[in-house]
Formats: sequence, C-alpha cells, structure tokens
Amino acid sequence: MPKSEVVRAARLKQGRLKPGELPDAVEGQIAEICRDLAVQAKRMRQLQDQADELYAVIREWASQSETTSDPEPANREGRR
Repeated sequence: MPKSEVVRAARLKQGRLKPGELPDAVEGQIAEICRDLAVQAKRMRQLQDQADELYAVIREWASQSETTSDPEPANREGRR
C-alpha cells in the first residue's frame, strides 16, 4: 500500500482531520508526489541515454555495412 494510503487510513481511524492537520496532510502528499516525479524523471533520463547509445551503435553499424557491401551494377546487363 502506498505511503499516502497508509497515512490516510491512520488518520481516518483517528477520526476526522482537524483544520490544522489538513494542510500538513496535503503538504505530505505533495512532497511524496514530488519525490515520485523526481524518480521518474531520472529513469526517463536513463532511458534517453540508453536510446541515444543504441542509436549511435546502429548508425555506426549501418555505415560500416554500407562501406563493406559490394555495389550493385548500374544496369541489369552486368547480372547475366
């Protein structure tokens, strides 16, 4: 169960939130969301870096295969 649900369940057991507790509860949830977003942003940067590395490897492989392959004849007469 996510931390926010645990906090919410514990406060519901105690009764209704007092007016001063509501901003604290909201602030805690916002802080948790910010932490989660930071983790997700870091993961997206890692995935972008991996994609960039893969793209570079594929580009290098493609350029090597173009230089090592035999060029095709300019017309069909060379294939007979």
